[in-house]
Amino acid sequence: MDYLEASQGLSRAPYLIAVASNAPIEPRGHSVYIDYRSVNDAIQSDGIERLEREIERNKAEIQYLQKAADHARGSLWKQARELNDELKTQVRGLHEELNEQARVDKMRVLDLLTLIAEIRPLAAETRRRNWLQVILGRLKSGIAASARMPAARRDSKALASRLLEPPSLFDVAWYLDQYPDVRASNVPPLLHYLRWGAKEGRDPHPNFKTQYYLDQYPDVRASGINPLVHYLEYGAKEGRVTRPPDREEAPHDAPDLAVAGRRAYLAEGFDPHWYRRAYEDAAASDLDPHEHYLRFGYLDGRPATPWAASTPPLLPHALQFEKCLDPEVTIIIPVYKHHVDTLRCLHSIMQDTINIVSYEIIVADDCPTDPTDPHLAEAQGITVLSQPENLGFIRNCNSAAKHARGKYIVFLNNDTLVREGWLNNLVDVARRDEKVGMVGAKLLNADGTIQEAGGVIFQNGWGYPYGRGDDPFDAKYNYVREVDVVTGACFLVRKDLFDELGPLRDDFAPAFYEEFDLAFVFADHGYKIVYQPASALYHLGSESYGPEVRNRQSVINHEKFCARWSERLALHAVDQRSIFRARERQPRSGTILIIDDFVPQYDKHAGALTTFQYINLLLNEGFKVIFIPDVRVAIEPYVGHLQQLGVEVLYDLPDFEGWLEQAGLWLDWVWVARPNVAPKYIEPIRRLSRAPIVYYTHDLHFLREMRRYELFRHPEALEMAESLRETEIRLFQQVDCVTTPSLAEADVIAKLVPHAVVKVLQPYFYKQDTKASVADLGSRRGILFVGGFSHAPNVDAALWLVGEIMPLVWQQIPDAKVMIVGSNPPPEVMQLAGPLVEVPGHVPDISFYYARARLSLSPLRYGAGVKGKVVASLEAGVPVVTTPVGNEGIELLHGAEAMIGTTTSQLADHVLQLFNDDDLLRRLSDNGLKVVRERFSEQSAKAGFLDALRAATRHHSRGELDARS
Repeated sequence: MDYLEASQGLSRAPYLIAVASNAPIEPRGHSVYIDYRSVNDAIQSDGIERLEREIERNKAEIQYLQKAADHARGSLWKQARELNDELKTQVRGLHEELNEQARVDKMRVLDLLTLIAEIRPLAAETRRRNWLQVILGRLKSGIAASARMPAARRDSKALASRLLEPPSLFDVAWYLDQYPDVRASNVPPLLHYLRWGAKEGRDPHPNFKTQYYLDQYPDVRASGINPLVHYLEYGAKEGRVTRPPDREEAPHDAPDLAVAGRRAYLAEGFDPHWYRRAYEDAAASDLDPHEHYLRFGYLDGRPATPWAASTPPLLPHALQFEKCLDPEVTIIIPVYKHHVDTLRCLHSIMQDTINIVSYEIIVADDCPTDPTDPHLAEAQGITVLSQPENLGFIRNCNSAAKHARGKYIVFLNNDTLVREGWLNNLVDVARRDEKVGMVGAKLLNADGTIQEAGGVIFQNGWGYPYGRGDDPFDAKYNYVREVDVVTGACFLVRKDLFDELGPLRDDFAPAFYEEFDLAFVFADHGYKIVYQPASALYHLGSESYGPEVRNRQSVINHEKFCARWSERLALHAVDQRSIFRARERQPRSGTILIIDDFVPQYDKHAGALTTFQYINLLLNEGFKVIFIPDVRVAIEPYVGHLQQLGVEVLYDLPDFEGWLEQAGLWLDWVWVARPNVAPKYIEPIRRLSRAPIVYYTHDLHFLREMRRYELFRHPEALEMAESLRETEIRLFQQVDCVTTPSLAEADVIAKLVPHAVVKVLQPYFYKQDTKASVADLGSRRGILFVGGFSHAPNVDAALWLVGEIMPLVWQQIPDAKVMIVGSNPPPEVMQLAGPLVEVPGHVPDISFYYARARLSLSPLRYGAGVKGKVVASLEAGVPVVTTPVGNEGIELLHGAEAMIGTTTSQLADHVLQLFNDDDLLRRLSDNGLKVVRERFSEQSAKAGFLDALRAATRHHSRGELDARS
């Protein structure tokens, strides 16, 4: 792709043109030249200007690719047109930034840049091996699956290597012999298969049957991904097969490294942390451990796991734990023989338990005839409790618990291997909430699949391990949630509750159902049973009881359990058909689905902060919250933060309607935002659920664009305003309740759609303990501007501030320093930095800058909605100077609560006043804090949101009645 050109003054908006050429094209204005090799650098530095400079330094490489493209000119043009269609869809909503400043908005073209970055390593491979066909196949499959790809993709270069380097599943010679027409066509065999052969049902290798693979796996056919690429990217890891099982081996068949390697590591439960520690060359390599094992370790015959490498004495070095006099946690490991399992478990604890949490270890040995002590003779820091007689599992655990000194007890089977961070994350859940009585971990099988991600108990009393055999990285298994039970292989309890409500009941001796019974006891007394996905461990399944005893005892104890808890079980789900609801305890206030553009980056964008604050409010009110980002990217650390709060974040959802068919029945409300997001979701929500829909404007987008047109007179701004006005009016008519951040915008909406239900929802709120007056304002010299620069009005405001307002201030106060803080500053803002202007970009904690600010200056000339920067300054006790646009929706009184100005000279005069009048400075600070306490309280935000939900429910109910009548 040679360049992208943004539209200027065209009749329909928004769109973008992508042109791919086989010959040099004369540069044109407003064009963006993209060199695959330098996209990542450009993203991190100077945006489009950087790309234009970089392309000049790489003309020779582009010409090489242009020559290579001659081999498939016709198909390349078709691919370019298909790519162009996809790119236009992905950049919709970015028209403003592209036309106004001819630069890429780094946050809002995330999908586009990700796709281009994927092409980069393949372009380098093409230059070395002349594999144009790889690019073509990758473009097609990558675009078709871009919305479904996980955030952490396999390395594309490694995929290409596995595709074409021996041993490979694409056999060039065999393909040509099998299909003479391909040889006659002079088309490269791999290109032919990727472009046409797979569609025609041709096979790339005698051991890969294309039609069989597509017939066996309908999801592959539906995805549009080339079946061979799918297998190498996903299918091999998932254990999918490439041919009928009864088919004879091809005579010249060679084992495929990727398949054999994946199967070997999956069978053993590959542990990347251990692998790096075990092999110096793996630690020194820039390959990830899995890829290193596939390329080198497997061929060298290296063990891939600690237990595969171990024979007694098993350990590469002696067990050694620190003695802790006052542990927070007591880890109890009940043991009956199986000494190798015990040593292996202890070794994993020593290797992967970071001492953020202080702990002690008690090994409770229940076999006096074959004691564990001799095997632990050299171990340090472990307490071994040897029972004088065989007590059985339950009594052994209860006996050891009497010796525990920790605030928390963790019961851990000896047939487990813990993963890094396992203990800290268990304890963290209990620390955060005193009503948590029991915490369980994510249990993994030896092959890395899920053994249990929280337990479900059905009405018949039988347990169901949720997630069994599934992918442990699937989003639905990776958020903290309240469950029925957790399995005894690893769980944490509060010692005081265990002493008070426990211990494990002897009725269930020797074992089975005892931990389920304890969970029901805790829940019966108002305590939560919580699943913590961030605590993961392998449960390898060595058992002290044989299958016959286990099955017999399970049946006996199941009957006891049902008899004891019959009334409670009657309230549980009947079977797996209700698993969506059964997988966690029913929320007391209902389930709400929230849909917004991105996972909320609450410390970077004002709108994201609003979403994040209301998510927390809903969680505190007992709602189950599901969040779907329109851009399906798991942005960290924000996804992890939400998951630990208990939010189900579906960042990997490939099929919204398919998910809604299962989940729609259980949704009580849907809250969706933004005119470029909401229209995609409203129709399927109406069709597949009965949930009332609440729409949040963030601001009136058409009004913002109209103000931009009035300020700059750009024709495309007027077109955008008119288009957005139509979209927003249609949304207001479709939903059950419209929520907006200001009364002024509510009035506009009511005039546009008189019958709409409109509620004002304050965009920011604070607890009642808002700080008192700031004592040291008079000694400060800083002027603070805050704003995320993905939002064009903030760019304009920053340029006006430094270019026109501050020169008037510096004439009288030459040492006044400006601090421009915010994410994604473009080059024109970065260039403002100098001796008196600080541009740090995004900062995780802005309190440092508020502590240096005498005042905040927000000279916004256009925009809409309530400005977060203004409210945040008031809450910090920092006086505000702003414009009528910045004051919109807050309605601060000029001279009493803030200083409001329109022109350059007015704003400069207000700044000078606050530098020369400490009494005015103090009065504005005090009154600003009072505004926050009175108008932006958490209590009023909660009342407003609940009122909006009630209003939406009433409107929706009336609509259903009207429809039936």
